[in-house]
Amino acid sequence: MGFNIDEEVEKIITEIKKQSKEKYLSPQIDYPEIPRWKLTLLYLLLRAQGIRSPEIEVACTATMLVQLGLDIHEEVTNGEEIAPHKIRNRQLQILAGDYFSSRYFLLLSRHGMIEKIRELAVSVKGINQQKVLLYEWKQGVPEGEFDRWLEIKTRVESGLLLAQVKEESSPWSRLIVLITRLALIREHTRLLEKFPLCVRRYHQGLNEVKKLLRSEPFHAVRDELFQLVSSLESSHLPTLAAEEM
Repeated sequence: MGFNIDEEVEKIITEIKKQSKEKYLSPQIDYPEIPRWKLTLLYLLLRAQGIRSPEIEVACTATMLVQLGLDIHEEVTNGEEIAPHKIRNRQLQILAGDYFSSRYFLLLSRHGMIEKIRELAVSVKGINQQKVLLYEWKQGVPEGEFDRWLEIKTRVESGLLLAQVKEESSPWSRLIVLITRLALIREHTRLLEKFPLCVRRYHQGLNEVKKLLRSEPFHAVRDELFQLVSSLESSHLPTLAAEEM
């Protein structure tokens, strides 16, 4: 195919770090980790759409800046703070999140990608609306509510990518949702250890993803997508019998 996905993603990560560096905020804020699986999936989506590499790099960088801003704002506490250093830290977190929002807007506008600004802005609004629904599980997720939590959490984490799928009926929408679920389940190891249902959902999602990837719409980037899915597989999960699937 003439490109190395790992090299391309590393190059974009370097650019994201360059764009996110700010001399007043960077030394005092612990920035969230860039979700590599999400960046990789977005890159492959845009490449499959036939977008040129320079524009893909700009779109991916801008999208991940938005993601970092959302993640930083997620860490802002709501409780009353008295200690001056905690109050200052909260203020810096809010400023850092706003800073990333301004950086993505500036980056896309400089490259004339105005429609991408609209896509991401609409997506952020929807993500924030979904985040409100997650507060009821702030103290933990009961097993009986796992599926509902996973559905809402998936909407939140897939929103920025789904906004960039050109057609709502595209198989890419289903693929993004499935891979996001896999990543979420794999990241929440505490739930995997606690809920048998969580393990079942993981295996069901993994089987559906692999089946979906064999269809024609993913031909151009199929090998790279399989590579991404393999990175989300875990050898530590128990296997399930066919009747459990």
